[in-house]
Amino acid sequence: MGLQGVGKTTLSTATKTELEKQGKRVVVIQEDWFIKDPEVRKFIDAEWDENHIRIDALRIVLEKILFGEKEISFSRYFRSPTRRVAEDVLDLKDVDIVIVEGLHVLSREKRLSLLGDFVDFALFLDAPREQIKEWRLQQENEKDQPRSLDTL
Repeated sequence: MGLQGVGKTTLSTATKTELEKQGKRVVVIQEDWFIKDPEVRKFIDAEWDENHIRIDALRIVLEKILFGEKEISFSRYFRSPTRRVAEDVLDLKDVDIVIVEGLHVLSREKRLSLLGDFVDFALFLDAPREQIKEWRLQQENEKDQPRSLDTL
């Protein structure tokens, strides 16, 4: 849906809120839930390319949704209180709309597990690089342990 920091999560959250006002039950799945464990990313030197995502795990969750499963257990990446991968459950009972947010979700490339095949409607967000950097810096400064601009 767009590069890091362009506003994917903000738009997904706002869309969910508006749809819920219309009586729809909405679940947002974030690609970031499928980030590999920090130690694994460090070991394979994959911090921001497609290799930092457990794309196959995301594809399995999307397949289960497509096949109508209402409760899906999966390994999820959590940023706080500590960065880690742990088990979680996705509750899809009575869900009308599933929003999947993340850059690789639109891909129709085989190496990215053809994630775009699961998408009914796609939206790509873009902004000037300098504006994205400014937004990312602002987001980082709001965190307990912000990274420097050099690592963004």
